[in-house]
Amino acid sequence: MNINFIKTFLVASETKNVSRTASLLNYSQSTVSGHIEKLENELGVLLFHRKKYGIELTNEGLTYIKYAQNIIDSNIEFEKELRGMYKQSESLIVNMQESQYI
Repeated sequence: MNINFIKTFLVASETKNVSRTASLLNYSQSTVSGHIEKLENELGVLLFHRKKYGIELTNEGLTYIKYAQNIIDSNIEFEKELRGMYKQSESLIVNMQESQYI
């Protein structure tokens, strides 16, 4: 599952508008629609009802919001932990006797 699809879903669930979501994420409207469609296909449910002037969350979409947010939050925590691990491993301490050094 693509993390960008989930981010697009979350922004769309707040704006309830494909054009506004596209503008906020610097995507085209077709990209936003594609992300949502691909996510719906992966999940096997409709997340939004398409309306004449916007989109509305389905019951499944409302339920998925908390899971989507947990996925994003977990990904952020993982990236923080990963960065911390690399910062710790950047220093290398080598102990040796002076005679070995010379």
